[in-house]
Amino acid sequence: MRGRDGRRGAPLAALAARVQEAVRTRDPRLVLGMEREARELTGLLRNRFDPEVGEILGWYHWLRFAVTDRPSDADAALSLFTAFLLSGRPVENVPDDLLPNLAGAVSGQAGASTEPALLDLVL
Repeated sequence: MRGRDGRRGAPLAALAARVQEAVRTRDPRLVLGMEREARELTGLLRNRFDPEVGEILGWYHWLRFAVTDRPSDADAALSLFTAFLLSGRPVENVPDDLLPNLAGAVSGQAGASTEPALLDLVL
């Protein structure tokens, strides 16, 4: 039986590399064509949120939204980054232009977080 890392390893590495390259070059089109990897990783989040996977998928959907303008990608990015922040991960890892939208999404749940930057975001 393959462990959790075995199922996420190759798709996570491939999607993370593409996301990093898209951010570095400021070319969000680079994430197009990575749907299979994104679906595989999304399936892993159904039982338990993994912040590393959530961060990469959040960036993937946010970058796709920049290209496709599909509201479903924006909604997915918002949901993933909300869970990412509520898991205690740093707000610095979230796209700057998404932060205003995240303030509303996490405001009702920020009391559960001990991340000072998250509290500053919603206060």
